[in-house]
Amino acid sequence: PFYDTSYMPELIYESQAMVDPGGPGGLKWLGYQVALKHESNGRGGLDSRSVNIAYFRSALAFGRLDGWNVLVIPRLFTYVSDLSNNPDIANYRGNADLVVVVGRNNGAALSLTGQMGRGGHKGSLQADLSIPVKFDRLFDFATYLLVQYWDGYGEDLLQYNQRSSSLRFGFSLVR
Repeated sequence: PFYDTSYMPELIYESQAMVDPGGPGGLKWLGYQVALKHESNGRGGLDSRSVNIAYFRSALAFGRLDGWNVLVIPRLFTYVSDLSNNPDIANYRGNADLVVVVGRNNGAALSLTGQMGRGGHKGSLQADLSIPVKFDRLFDFATYLLVQYWDGYGEDLLQYNQRSSSLRFGFSLVR
């Protein structure tokens, strides 16, 4: 059985900057997103949890987009719903996160996501290592072997205020 599940539909407006992927290295602005995101655990009664946020996210790239590069993706968000089910969630998830990705578009990539709770305590760190896997005869799209590590607070809505650590292995269709 599943301990908890999260459902996270989003409504996103995105503006992408025109960038030549084969152009010279250096700093490149990739664009931004403005969004509304709903997160709920799909349960009823006393175990029901949900939160809505509005966020702004931008992205910068260092290096060549068709070679090795570093992506820096900051996101600022605010809670726009009733937080009676999780009144102090901002103390554990905060109002910002930062994703840093080192890798190649057609190669391995390491992604680190950090989130700091309000007041500089709590928060979380997630590391994702994705390695392309070729299944030319079965699939005509990218597939990745994924190794993920999580440590911190706020991974799920049911026990957002309890620290957890996890190591996961699996396959991913996107990254």
